[in-house]
Amino acid sequence: MTRMGRAAALLLLAACLAVLAGCGGSKAVPLVREEIDRANEAFASTVETEGPDGPQASPSGISCFFTSRYDTPEDINLEEFLRYCPKGCTLTEEDGAEWDAVRPQSCFPDAETLKDCPVPVHRYRAADISALLEQYAGITAADLNSWAGTLYLEEYDAFYNFTSDFGPGAFICSGGEKQGGVIRLWSDAGPAAKERDVLTLREEGGRYLIQSFRREALEP
Repeated sequence: MTRMGRAAALLLLAACLAVLAGCGGSKAVPLVREEIDRANEAFASTVETEGPDGPQASPSGISCFFTSRYDTPEDINLEEFLRYCPKGCTLTEEDGAEWDAVRPQSCFPDAETLKDCPVPVHRYRAADISALLEQYAGITAADLNSWAGTLYLEEYDAFYNFTSDFGPGAFICSGGEKQGGVIRLWSDAGPAAKERDVLTLREEGGRYLIQSFRREALEP
């Protein structure tokens, strides 16, 4: 899905949920098939971008929210959030001074130049990460309870990592319900599974924000 297509899906999902808000009251109202389909479009893990060899799949911004489990947005695992985040860029040889600052804290202290580093070095501006967190969860990087596992340089106000593979987070909605200003969406647990992923959204200021992403046990 293109970025424009995913944005349209988010708007359509919001419209569907607004209809539910008008008829649900305090009683939980199940989502209908159209709403589930819209949710899966809005929460798609990849978007279509233009690469050097033509269109290619890239991680979507919202996929970062499906890389860890959390009871509140402040508990998001930032290391996992950044692992395949699309909001970064790759350092080049022109960023040699920045690499000199990153290298002592990295896994590759013997790589004297970027050319010597065996994997790409990605930079994520803290402001860009905060903007992404605010867009979907209403918080900033400063609100997170921990930055454990991340490499952050205050002088550049940026995070860094070294991923070279492709594995964005994913959530596929198979059902859900709305009750008041809260929406619960869940994945298909499968015939033998005893757990399922549950994404909870809350309404705030006329928009829906991610409240939690949990693995919940099914009732026996």
